[in-house]
Amino acid sequence: MDRQYDYRPKWTMIVLCALFFGACALILGAKADGNDRGLIINGIIELSARSATVFYWVLAALSIGFVVAAGFLAFIRLTVHQRITLGETSITIPRSRWSGEETVVTFGDIIDLSSSEVSGQRFLTIVYNGGKFTLTASMLPKKDDFDEICAAVSHGVKLAQPHTR
Repeated sequence: MDRQYDYRPKWTMIVLCALFFGACALILGAKADGNDRGLIINGIIELSARSATVFYWVLAALSIGFVVAAGFLAFIRLTVHQRITLGETSITIPRSRWSGEETVVTFGDIIDLSSSEVSGQRFLTIVYNGGKFTLTASMLPKKDDFDEICAAVSHGVKLAQPHTR
């Protein structure tokens, strides 16, 4: 009665990242290329025209870096199949973010289980004998999948704990 969930970045996120940072790179590159003015950042930091130009070029280069990262994510999505599998007594997780290899973690081996939310992103951190894995909700096909996995793992861990009297 295993339940499987694909675990990978969504195409919309990859494409939107590439488009947004590509546009940023173009705009900042054009700004740097024709810059002849200084820049004041938050009324605190004053940059000369030359320093402002360097600042714009650095931001353009960083934006290009994010476009390259989006391309790398697209490559990983196409070439590496990752999934989460829930079984009766275990959860199967990717060995690493960049690998198709999997690790089976029995619920009895889970030492700590915690969920968190940062800027609307939801995470489930599983600490187990031999490692730690953070499940990111946005990498699952549906929002409800995250809640299902959290509930199943939490329930499995409770059942696997030795009963004390």
